[in-house]
Amino acid sequence: MTPFAIVNRIVFVCLILLSQLSAFAQQKKQSSQKVIDGMILDSLEVLVQVGGVMDGIAANASPSDQRYWEIRTALWSLSKTQSEKLLTDSNVIKRLYGFSTLCKTYYGRMKPTDLDIFNDTTSLMMYANGQLIHMDMTTGDYARMVYQSAISEHSKDVTKEMVEKEVSKFILTYAAYPKSYVPGSYADFSKGYLGDGPKADHWEIKHTFSLADTSGQLREVSYYFIFDSFVNVNLIESERSDAIHSARPRYGDWLNTFGRTLTDDDRNMLKLD
Repeated sequence: MTPFAIVNRIVFVCLILLSQLSAFAQQKKQSSQKVIDGMILDSLEVLVQVGGVMDGIAANASPSDQRYWEIRTALWSLSKTQSEKLLTDSNVIKRLYGFSTLCKTYYGRMKPTDLDIFNDTTSLMMYANGQLIHMDMTTGDYARMVYQSAISEHSKDVTKEMVEKEVSKFILTYAAYPKSYVPGSYADFSKGYLGDGPKADHWEIKHTFSLADTSGQLREVSYYFIFDSFVNVNLIESERSDAIHSARPRYGDWLNTFGRTLTDDDRNMLKLD
């Protein structure tokens, strides 16, 4: 065997060993996450027994409440897979904790279907200072607040990719024929500052796409999508005006041309009433 062939053989063996080591490290990491998930989910059963959602802790909290809060914050280390499983659990408290974890830890990787919890009309009970408090809101209402808080927290890091994702999410959620949607190009991304703070508080982008209108006819169009400080679609314009914000969202002719019939929950979510 020539020296060159020997070197090639050594390199080949090293590559195999590196591949095996990488696979072993990945398996070990996955195994470790499974152990962590198991411990957190076991502890979650204790937290669920209090009968309400825990959203904070008082400065003079009791030892039991401190323990509950430790479990509550440990949920943020739950894997995305297990968080998504909680979101489909029959227990409303677990559903909300799963959604909260997705918002806190996996905000940038959430799917449009994760927001289906907004339609949950189950009455909400909160837990604070050893007491259960009946809230005048539904599970869906609380989930919206959690999501809006997550958006606000991440708004300082809003990127063109995030805005593009929100545009597509909006179209897929409210179009009459969402399956016909074919995204095209994005252009003219910009951000602006209404206030005096260092954070941008509105963003806009132009999107060209194909979508079936309410009559089922496929059309290729371009619209400007303008977002508010919570990264919600605030304005939609076919021709760009000077407007950068509206107290009551305005979607121009987009809803009439491409939108499905909105429910009362939809109109409330979009703040159209």
